[in-house]
Amino acid sequence: MTIVTNMAAEQGQETVTRQDYFFKLPNEILSMICLHLSLRDMARCMRLCRRFKTILSSREFRKDYLKSKVSFVQVNKDGAQHKLTRFNLDKLLNKWYCYWDDSDEMPGANDPTRYIFRPFPKMWSNGIVTPANFEPFAQDCDYNSFNRALYLLLKLRRMCRKFQVRTMPICSEMNSVPDICLFPWSHDNLPTPRDVLEIFNAHEVLAEDIDDVHVAEELGYMTGFRPSYIETEVDFEFYTQSLNNTFSKIKKKNQYETQLFQWLHKLFQPSLMFSCGTHSIEPQLYFHLTVLSPGWVGGIFTIVRLNM
Repeated sequence: MTIVTNMAAEQGQETVTRQDYFFKLPNEILSMICLHLSLRDMARCMRLCRRFKTILSSREFRKDYLKSKVSFVQVNKDGAQHKLTRFNLDKLLNKWYCYWDDSDEMPGANDPTRYIFRPFPKMWSNGIVTPANFEPFAQDCDYNSFNRALYLLLKLRRMCRKFQVRTMPICSEMNSVPDICLFPWSHDNLPTPRDVLEIFNAHEVLAEDIDDVHVAEELGYMTGFRPSYIETEVDFEFYTQSLNNTFSKIKKKNQYETQLFQWLHKLFQPSLMFSCGTHSIEPQLYFHLTVLSPGWVGGIFTIVRLNM
């Protein structure tokens, strides 16, 4: 690219031409510079010229960009540092016990048949829960699609934290902070509940203890709608088949609550909601999943205490 500067004619100076050396930099150097861009600025640069679009769209750059922007450090290597690993067995003492722990603190602790996940899902420093065999940068994948899935999932996490969202499905006695999960899925349709439990290495008993399965192309919602408002079967059916079932309580309500549900309505198309473990574990597992981008499924993965 050439930049031409016109000097004042009355000063008797000629037109000066200089070369913009930035555009003469090698692609490798430009890529390193662009790693410091925000997603918005990167999108703008892709519209700047064909060369930038080629560089920023390459698989190698997208992989390096994700590594620089999204922290993937496993934080639960010991299997006992996150609430999804702990299930209450002693309500009186408020004692929490890890089913897969080898300690002798609780009766049956050494029973190899007592576990929920084996191996346990990975919890990453960015807040995402993935299957145990998931390695974000060790697999051959479309990093453009992976980037899109991560962007939506981490935005979902930020929105839940901003509005202090709590998950309290119908018939639940507790509300919990929603966790987010992600896993690769190469099929056109959403996975079945059994597929999800198998992907996360859940105990085979849980596959026979699945409840409240709901699959929908889109879900309704109502701002300000709470479980205490349910008085009729129509209310019950709406609640269990709506976004409100997952995003039940919003502690920090303001004028943006409507925009939150509008965004969630668009994100969770299509949707798979289900719970499992009603007759086998306490609390129970709860999933609300959608297709985030081609090849990637994710959404809410948390615990609830169902009163069935």
